[in-house]
Amino acid sequence: MDKNPHENPKHLPHESGPSNRGAEAVPSHVYDKEFYLTNCADYDLFKSTGGLHMSERLGGPFRMAGVRPGQKILDVGCGRGEVLVQIARAGADAYGIDYSEDSVAMCLETRERLKEHLRGEYHVQRMDAKQLQFPDAFFDMVFMVDIIEHLHDWELEKILGEVVRVLKPSGKLVAHTAPNRWFLDIGYPYYTRWINWMARGVVRRVVGDDDLENKVPTRRDLRSDYERVMHINEQTFPQLARMMKRFFPRVTMAPLFNTHADNVAFRLYDLVARGYPISRVWPLHLIFADAFYAVGQKQ
Repeated sequence: MDKNPHENPKHLPHESGPSNRGAEAVPSHVYDKEFYLTNCADYDLFKSTGGLHMSERLGGPFRMAGVRPGQKILDVGCGRGEVLVQIARAGADAYGIDYSEDSVAMCLETRERLKEHLRGEYHVQRMDAKQLQFPDAFFDMVFMVDIIEHLHDWELEKILGEVVRVLKPSGKLVAHTAPNRWFLDIGYPYYTRWINWMARGVVRRVVGDDDLENKVPTRRDLRSDYERVMHINEQTFPQLARMMKRFFPRVTMAPLFNTHADNVAFRLYDLVARGYPISRVWPLHLIFADAFYAVGQKQ
């Protein structure tokens, strides 16, 4: 394995191709500890806080979900365990599943950092989400945060069917997916066309960074080598809406503008996306937002 596998991950398989019923799932071993600590979103925050603090990327959907004490809540694809921590802290019973061995091990390590009286509310196990080992109508809520883009349509169909089964009649699914494929294909190239020009002049003088031009994002920077393998089904707003409405009679969706705190040029985009008029006008904000959230109500 190379020293920096997220830059040249030779241990990763080839891309699976289009999202269709004959395509193979991404192997679980791809989601290893090195990925979670070097490439998976918010890894710096996780390493500095041990998973006990949640990023804004996760906090938005979590606050919107309205977790209440006493609820039973499932986190599908629980990653490193940050969402489970906040569910337990809110007084709910947190259940996490993931098909990655390293994910489950990291979640258990995160659990040990919780105060002892909260650890009993935090459960995690290895499981295939396409065959949930829980009774019917068991959960009040299910989270699927940054997992949809990792699933072929045939996988997503099976998982959503299982989610509906284990949800109580009044239950809901809270989902977050990134990136928005329209943002990558349309919005972001539009942004880079003029922001690169600006960066070569005014911004370089203001920031005082002679190497800024090399830090300005271009289309080749949009995905890491990991993401080129893992992101087999990046969504658009109507694509995700159609899928959700197949399983839930009530669906609410909205675009999100994530915050990129670790890159000067991306922070410039965040400011532009929030203030630039064209990015805020319907339906153009469906192109300039880089993520979506969706809530599916069972009834």
